[in-house]
Amino acid sequence: MMIDGKYFAMEQVVPAVGITSVGDKIMLGFVHTTTENEESITGLYTDLIRRNLRFENGLLIVCN
Repeated sequence: MMIDGKYFAMEQVVPAVGITSVGDKIMLGFVHTTTENEESITGLYTDLIRRNLRFENGLLIVCN
């Protein structure tokens, strides 16, 4: 999973993008925020887990 803040139409969002074993990218979720901080990223992780993100076999997360 890759997580990195981006600006769209002068608004900051932090998307979470999953990458499959064959390289396909899947938008998993995002948070609209004013800054990339622990609180906003934790909220994003919490939402992904609430929506059934599974990681029994491990999970590699790259945050930039």
